[in-house]
Amino acid sequence: LNFCMENDPDDVKQGWKLLAGVLETMQGYVVDAEAKLYVVFIPQYVQTSQSIFERSVRKYGHDPAKYDMGKPNIELAKLCRKLGIDYLDLLPVLKEETSMGNGLYCPRDGHWNVEGHRIAAREIGRDMKKRGWIK
Repeated sequence: LNFCMENDPDDVKQGWKLLAGVLETMQGYVVDAEAKLYVVFIPQYVQTSQSIFERSVRKYGHDPAKYDMGKPNIELAKLCRKLGIDYLDLLPVLKEETSMGNGLYCPRDGHWNVEGHRIAAREIGRDMKKRGWIK
């Protein structure tokens, strides 16, 4: 949960720098190949519900008021925009689906279940159609 802290710890700052370098390198290769880099943000299970997120933060003895479950997605979006990388953030739709009672993740695993994969595929397809990449 360190990546959601109000103030990034040093390890998270370093992680963002490394990620920026990797994405910049990838974007360079993709541009050279006359292709497009497309990044899909896959939220962690705890990000899909405010109550689950707060419970997780408290579990480790921290104050939820000092955490923002959407922060990693906001920071990654800024980075992608800066580098000219197309992206899709699945957090809003997965939060909505979770709020309707749809279980999207395997218990104690953190990976999507069948429904999570279905929702992600639907949203990626919609986004690609909207961008004119597929019909």
